[in-house]
Amino acid sequence: MEKKHWSTTLLGPAFWQDAEQFNQPIHDAIEAEAVETNKPLHRRFPFSIGRESTPQIISGDPEPSKEEGMKPPRPKSHMYPRSQPLQAPHSRSKSQPQFSLPFPRRSRSSTRSSSSGQDTALETPVKSRSRALFRPLGNFLRGISRSRRRDLIPDDQATFARPLLEFKGDEDTWARLDEKRVTLGLDLFWPIQFDTTPALPSLPFANEPATEPANQQENENDDDEEIFPIESLRPLIHFRSLRSLKLTGMMTSYQKYIWQAAWLNPYLDELELGMALGPSLRRPYATTWPCIQGGWELSAGGWIREPVYFGTQGTGHLHPTIGVGEYLDKYAIETAKVTAMATGRTRQKLSIRTLVLSGFVVDGDPFLQWFDAQRLKCVRFRDECVDAGFWLGGAMAGVGVVWPREEERVILGRWVDCGEGRVVDL
Repeated sequence: MEKKHWSTTLLGPAFWQDAEQFNQPIHDAIEAEAVETNKPLHRRFPFSIGRESTPQIISGDPEPSKEEGMKPPRPKSHMYPRSQPLQAPHSRSKSQPQFSLPFPRRSRSSTRSSSSGQDTALETPVKSRSRALFRPLGNFLRGISRSRRRDLIPDDQATFARPLLEFKGDEDTWARLDEKRVTLGLDLFWPIQFDTTPALPSLPFANEPATEPANQQENENDDDEEIFPIESLRPLIHFRSLRSLKLTGMMTSYQKYIWQAAWLNPYLDELELGMALGPSLRRPYATTWPCIQGGWELSAGGWIREPVYFGTQGTGHLHPTIGVGEYLDKYAIETAKVTAMATGRTRQKLSIRTLVLSGFVVDGDPFLQWFDAQRLKCVRFRDECVDAGFWLGGAMAGVGVVWPREEERVILGRWVDCGEGRVVDL
């Protein structure tokens, strides 16, 4: 990274140089694990480490032969035959005296029969009572474990290919998602339900202060809950094994927790972020910044542009003087990196190979600063993305960029009756 782009970071170049040295051993360990997991199973573990050492000779034992010296020593058993009396352990010489028990030996059958006759009357009620007491507790615990397994969302749902629609984000729903899952797809769009029969406000009596209608007060209190709350996405940072992540239908910026999850999942390969609405720009920028669609062309790479920033203090929102919309915020990625380093293992740069964006305003600084040029392979733009100076230069000149073409847009239609003309489905 150029010095100019280092100087434009929030914490400065000195901090990130120290952070890079601190994070280098962790990054190397993650890379070593990635190489190890990509190996075949028969090459993954060192089955033969080296030549085995010769066992030591214990005094009194015969010297082992050359063939036996290469074999590991057999464990010595302290079980004795029934016919022989009890002897001292490790007694090999015949001159040592044999020790016999001072009491006559009894067979196991006689011992069992004598003891069982006396203790059966006492042990049977105690065992039966203990089993009767612990049986309901065991059944209760087994029922809880089975219910938890039954309530978990299956692995073929809430995936990258099949996102979970209208995700509520409450604790019960998050608890049903296994934090060890590899893929996760959530649709954060909440449809607004309009009340078709609003209640009429009641007229105040004489000498009574006028009050606002109850429905109007409830609507004002529920304005913040018409969209998915930002803090409800916080449990996303507890997932550490994700390979693909997809978040669509976003009505506001959730980059605060999205990039923390991206840093804390060191093997995240595919990330898709989709806004429910595209950006709305003011007139100077609307005419200057082109939409990434149709005949749009990528700027020529191979050189470093001046650092720019069009966001609002790392929140992911465009600056109000520019317009309203979602901005691929390099400061949001930076602050998420600092938080992630304090809570888990992170790479030096993001591990994303494929990035898919919908409804974003994009420039080139986030890719230059925080994306790994050795891993990033494709950047795909979907509908309503805006070019605010996007470019991929230097080591990222070979990254593939895909955007919607005019010839790819196909409109499907059908013949309808006159009565059906009021409803048109696209």
